[in-house]
Amino acid sequence: MTRKFLSAMICAALMLCAGCGGAEGGEQSPAVQDDTAGSTAAATAGPTVPSGFEDNNQEAELMMEYYKSVTPGVTYLPDYDPVGYPGIKALYFDGADMGGKKTKLFAYIGFPAGASEDSPVPAVVLQHGGGGFAFPQWIQQWTSRGYAAIAIANTGYKPVNGNITEFYSPKCWTRRLTAEEKAADERILVPDNNTTDLNGGKPDRQWMYHAVAGTILAHNLLRSDPRIIPEQIGLTGISWGGVITSIAMGFDTDFAFYIPIYGCAYLGQSETWMKNYFTPKTCEVWDAATRLDRVSAPILWLNWAHDDAFDIRTNCQSYLATQEHAVFAMRKEMGHSHDLGWLPLESYRFADWVTGRGEKMSRVQQPDSGMGRELSLSLDLPSDAVDVSAQLHYLTVPVSYGADSKIVQNFQSVDCSVDITAGRLTVSVPEEAAVYYIELSTAWKGGRYSTSTVLVEPGKSDR
Repeated sequence: MTRKFLSAMICAALMLCAGCGGAEGGEQSPAVQDDTAGSTAAATAGPTVPSGFEDNNQEAELMMEYYKSVTPGVTYLPDYDPVGYPGIKALYFDGADMGGKKTKLFAYIGFPAGASEDSPVPAVVLQHGGGGFAFPQWIQQWTSRGYAAIAIANTGYKPVNGNITEFYSPKCWTRRLTAEEKAADERILVPDNNTTDLNGGKPDRQWMYHAVAGTILAHNLLRSDPRIIPEQIGLTGISWGGVITSIAMGFDTDFAFYIPIYGCAYLGQSETWMKNYFTPKTCEVWDAATRLDRVSAPILWLNWAHDDAFDIRTNCQSYLATQEHAVFAMRKEMGHSHDLGWLPLESYRFADWVTGRGEKMSRVQQPDSGMGRELSLSLDLPSDAVDVSAQLHYLTVPVSYGADSKIVQNFQSVDCSVDITAGRLTVSVPEEAAVYYIELSTAWKGGRYSTSTVLVEPGKSDR
């Protein structure tokens, strides 16, 4: 079954429910599949590099389109394969040029057991968030479920040596290249995310430019590997990685699915600290909202109701702008970190659905302000649901954020009544509720996941 056919089926369904010590190493040799010691794949370029841009936005648009035609060169680094993760390989791959210089990004890549040209598998590109690195743990989450995965160090870091075991520790990562490596390889590392000005100077000097280009190039790298089904490659990112995902989907619409975790579009409208980095100038180029209408592949917007980095209203807006082919999951209990982003089962359930490896996700009818406070909502449930429960979460004041970017009031909850047989959910919205949403929790043999509605203000016409 093709990705396009699966996506059409899914979109139709969505519309209905709207430690540190070691060595350096690595050489350059011929196919992406050849990941043995000292192997390299040469870069494959497409059309002539564009030039003569009218403004930064045009440069970003034309250059990202150009990089979609480039298969990056790959240098495997066997001395850096992650300790404790057999089968996961370390590599550099070519990044976007910066100021006329070639760049490279460090990454780990892994495949599930049995992946081969005769038995190819789906895959996913993984983008970490602030303070993060390329995490083999995250790759393992996906390979254990039958997906190949590449985790990119999108801020230009690489392990200090090949013996690190504390992959979360900044002490185990560096942006410094040794003199030997500089002599052997002219490529420099991509810029770091200093989060002070995402739109400062020429686009090819900006971190976000390289983060998006690196996403596109990693996609091309995976598509060139015969062990991977090219039409079944997804993209996901956590926090800043979710921002990268939200932006990159508007430049590269050929992914099979997108899963931004925490991060989203409309960040110039945020009331959290994130708005300080998405100034009007930045939004001229890097506002994901301006390109959401280009995206037709399924999207899962996964976020946390009490997040102090991302205003949940911008998450709701992002979903509403893409609801005909999207699922929304706002968890009341989640937290904000890399592992708390990749451990919830929503991402894997969603990917399995899109790639035809599993059933759809449960959905609840979106209530609106005109329905009053006695709600009776329809449910769209998959046949493998063994238990379904729901809660209505509410605030007694409108959503607002303090100077510390924390939501002013935590959500309170009431249980909903769920009739699985009738496919119906009923609940009374508390009189004191100024804003609410409903979180649906579904159990199946693989575990439990959440889906939700967006925020509703009872008695107000909000849409």
